[in-house]
Amino acid sequence: MKTQVDYQHYQFDNYLDIERWNSYYQQIKECVKHGKLNEVMVIGVGDGIVPLILKHLNPKSHLTLVDYAEDLYPDICCDILELSQHYVRGGGRCCIMLPSAGTFKV
Repeated sequence: MKTQVDYQHYQFDNYLDIERWNSYYQQIKECVKHGKLNEVMVIGVGDGIVPLILKHLNPKSHLTLVDYAEDLYPDICCDILELSQHYVRGGGRCCIMLPSAGTFKV
């Protein structure tokens, strides 16, 4: 897989600003307002803060991290258009998070 941006892009001093923290808050709020979720898929690992907080809020949930960049160590490394070839939903309530596009409950 190609790398879209170098992992250095996500360093704290360069990546996190008040708008990014607000985005994190909104993503997490949207996901947890549906109650305890069995599964959460985060598309786009980024700096890993959102998955870390979600796991802290519900340690029993299963988080699946998806990204195109291998150097971010996702659970599934693929192009988003190929995701259905790599992931089978385990059942239960699920929240899919696309950081730049919003959050969807399925």
